[in-house]
Amino acid sequence: DSNNLQKTITSNYILSNIDNNYTILINNELTDLKIFYPGELINNFCVAFIQQGTGLVSFEHTGTGPIHSPNGLKIKGENYNAYLEQIGTTDSAHLVGNLKP
Repeated sequence: DSNNLQKTITSNYILSNIDNNYTILINNELTDLKIFYPGELINNFCVAFIQQGTGLVSFEHTGTGPIHSPNGLKIKGENYNAYLEQIGTTDSAHLVGNLKP
């Protein structure tokens, strides 16, 4: 179903335009991993995340703009989620959801 786009990752991951509108299932078991946001993706880029493992999942910006988040840049843990949306054509994004510092 093209309206239910999902993919699974198991290690560090760099977001790209092909991830737009996907839900990324993070099957990291006990392993810590990072998700890198490079910025400058397609207009209004958005992606959701569901953590399925117990290792730490954190987000890092590798471009010039920031990731804005009210709670932190790490998912709280197994079975929690997060959502990242790029603001229009800018190089900054908002990360919301079940996050911690």
